[in-house]
Amino acid sequence: NMGTLTIGNTLQNNNFNNFCSGTQPGEPVPAAFAIDQTQWFTFTTGANIGSSATIEALNDPLNNGDQIDLQIALYTSSNNTCSGAFTEIESDYFTPPFGEEMDVECLQPNTTYWVQVDGSGLNTEGFFGLRIADDGIARATNDDICSAINLGTMALGGTWTDNNMNSFCATIQAGEPNSPGCIYAIDQTIWVQF
Repeated sequence: NMGTLTIGNTLQNNNFNNFCSGTQPGEPVPAAFAIDQTQWFTFTTGANIGSSATIEALNDPLNNGDQIDLQIALYTSSNNTCSGAFTEIESDYFTPPFGEEMDVECLQPNTTYWVQVDGSGLNTEGFFGLRIADDGIARATNDDICSAINLGTMALGGTWTDNNMNSFCATIQAGEPNSPGCIYAIDQTIWVQF
């Protein structure tokens, strides 16, 4: 368990290895690579989580002298425990230089995630570290109609400016209106009112 990830913080440990590891029967195989000698990690997101995170497997960060070509995958579980059915969120593997980095968007708050770390057939076992970092960018708080930001009463000739809004992780509500005159479909809406 790497701990709880909240907005702007980082979880990291540089002292892992996969010597003598294998795979277990029924272990999920990610879309991006075959598995050989896996290690598993969990982290939980807090109620306040940013719009994206970076998961990085670090090749021999303490210079112990045994390189590993890393592959990583991220999963959720149907019952939020290790006995549930796993769903792959994302997986990543690129050929050397041995470390691996994966950016994931819009992790769900208060959710447990599983990280699968494996060595490729190129260099299957060795020392590694794991770093999970939140980007610190707040997701949209005015995603739903009833969460619209109130701009207040506009005076004659008045203006209002907010340069800190974003639509990161915004969604479309069920039944959300879409103007019939719009030539574009709605994708990630945010709402304001005045």
